[in-house]
Amino acid sequence: MTTTTQAADTRTTSFVLSLLALAMGGFAIGTTEFMAMGLLPQVANGVDVSIPSAGHLISAYALGVVVGAPVLAFFGARLPRTPNLAAFWRPFLRKALPDEGLIVDLRSGGYAAAWAPKAAERVTVRAFTPDGKSISHMVKATRGDVARVLLEQPADTAAEVAEIVAAAGYRVELNNGSLDVLDQRPAA
Repeated sequence: MTTTTQAADTRTTSFVLSLLALAMGGFAIGTTEFMAMGLLPQVANGVDVSIPSAGHLISAYALGVVVGAPVLAFFGARLPRTPNLAAFWRPFLRKALPDEGLIVDLRSGGYAAAWAPKAAERVTVRAFTPDGKSISHMVKATRGDVARVLLEQPADTAAEVAEIVAAAGYRVELNNGSLDVLDQRPAA
């Protein structure tokens, strides 16, 4: 093994370990914030104090995050930068994801950049208000509704996707590989 190959292997291992640490840290922070709120009555009962008094525990944690985050950012700024995550994941996704048949792509733009099929028919889902404005945040709910509809009645082509979603009560248009949902919820 050459020195260049060893250095590349070391960088790859270091990157994967850094990414794993970042993911675990994000999960731990989210879990501690939300789980503490959910368990507040049990915590209060366990230490024999009122729920509002036990709520100070969450405030103390938040203060720790406010003070600790800048310190971690200061020291973390000295670490080497990571490459574009989409570019990192692309080779792995090419091996794992199919590239044939119909793919109904429900991912947002950042995730969609990581992989696009070359041979398969791809349908992306966009959502619009009745007056034609693009919906960015609530598109997740619309994509979830489209997924539910297609799980109940699968499709083999983009045209079938449009027909099935329309039959479920949505106003849709199929435009150049994009299923444009013109109403967020079907008419009752």
